[in-house]
Amino acid sequence: MCRSSATLQRQTVAKDASGGMVHSYANVSGSVDLPCDIQPASGRVRDQYMQQNLAVTHTMYFPDDVTVLPGDRLTASGRTFLFQGKRPPAMGYDQWATTLDVEEQIRS
Repeated sequence: MCRSSATLQRQTVAKDASGGMVHSYANVSGSVDLPCDIQPASGRVRDQYMQQNLAVTHTMYFPDDVTVLPGDRLTASGRTFLFQGKRPPAMGYDQWATTLDVEEQIRS
């Protein structure tokens, strides 16, 4: 069941008026309002990523294939998630074509 929708964003780099680098994100064409389900990451998943010095807070499930690249982020319901890793579909759960492990970015 898809209780949320997410937008995939890719980092862009441009130069400002003084020649400095400006980083921003732009929506990826065809990857807006993707139906998904967002769940807290399991302890096992968190531990696996922690061994690689990566933080994971949530797992996002998509019924369709989603192509993500390192550095991509996803936004959903006013929240921002940094892509950390992609897993193959779990056996017996073929309704989820894409499983992404992400870190929620907390704004201060």
